[in-house]
Amino acid sequence: MVHFTLDFKTIFSAFILISLAELADKTQIVTLILSTRMNVIRVFLGSFFGFTLVNILCMLLACYLNFFIPVFLAKLFSSLLFIVFGFLSLKMDSSIDDLNGGENSIYTIFLLVSSLELADKTNIAVLGLIWNGADLLSAFLGLILSGIIMMGSACILGCKMKVAFKGSRLQRISSIVFILIGVALLLEALLST
Repeated sequence: MVHFTLDFKTIFSAFILISLAELADKTQIVTLILSTRMNVIRVFLGSFFGFTLVNILCMLLACYLNFFIPVFLAKLFSSLLFIVFGFLSLKMDSSIDDLNGGENSIYTIFLLVSSLELADKTNIAVLGLIWNGADLLSAFLGLILSGIIMMGSACILGCKMKVAFKGSRLQRISSIVFILIGVALLLEALLST
């Protein structure tokens, strides 16, 4: 049964559980890296909406659907996306202005982050909350607060890093991190089958 009440204990519990699941997770690390290279507002919006949308879908899945996205396919898609993005960003010059000001940059970030969130431990936390009787509205509010805090803190830290490490060195490092995340996800997907 789906509950639609406002329970501050559930909001707080959802916020803590989801934040702990997301702390130093791939999504937060990618948000941090992207904010060192791109417009921080676009990074925050793309990351926040990607993180939130996938987890809202998990909430709805837990409430209404009997459909499951195979973990292997989610990890495979995500790993390939990261490897391609890493190699493409290595080829770009140090000013990646195409992504920085482009209208599609929010969409690109959204796609990266939402692919990372598929079959992630945050989804498990959200599913667990709902399956254990947490009301949907309170869990949703906890999710939103967690997304704002976790993606916001990653963006702030990324901006600080951008100031400290100017130049193409930071771009090369972040590109290599993207490729390594993609390879790790690919290995995880292949080893889990």
